Amino acid sequence: RSVHDEMLDNIESGLPPEDDRPTVGLVSVNSDFQKGSFYVYPVNDGNGHKQYRDLGMNGAFDDHIEGGYAQWDYEQLLNVNPDILVFQYGFSHVSTEQFRERLDAMRSDPVGKKLNAVQNDRLYRGGTSYQGPLSNLFQTEAAAKQFYPDQFGAWNGLESLGDETLFDYQRVVDSIDGAV
Repeated sequence: RSVHDEMLDNIESGLPPEDDRPTVGLVSVNSDFQKGSFYVYPVNDGNGHKQYRDLGMNGAFDDHIEGGYAQWDYEQLLNVNPDILVFQYGFSHVSTEQFRERLDAMRSDPVGKKLNAVQNDRLYRGGTSYQGPLSNLFQTEAAAKQFYPDQFGAWNGLESLGDETLFDYQRVVDSIDGAV
């Protein structure tokens, strides 16, 4: 818990003011990108979105969804037009190649290519909603680096997590091993 709290303190001190933070739309990577049928989620609902709440993100869909999710098309995404699109389950349910294929479909769709997130290349693989304390540490770190690379270091994929970490990996390993 102390590792988590220290990481959040560090992140909070580096976040821009709330009004300057981008809007984030959560979309399932398991959606049908070819047909333009998307499962969208509010940020402020469920344990699976904790990392985005910890980053103080402005959920683009939160005021437009009743309940835990909705099914939208490209036009509905464009009506809200978030600054960033994060694809829930992007790390856990698809390969890098499958993820790229989905983004290519969105980029080539006549409406999809009009989205701010597409035009500004702010399309990110998101974490799984099945998270406990350990996976939350990594998912929060990944999201912080994706959204705010100037403050927290560039996100270069899963392989880059060890370059500039936002929490003490060895301390977590020691805790698990009972060495603390």
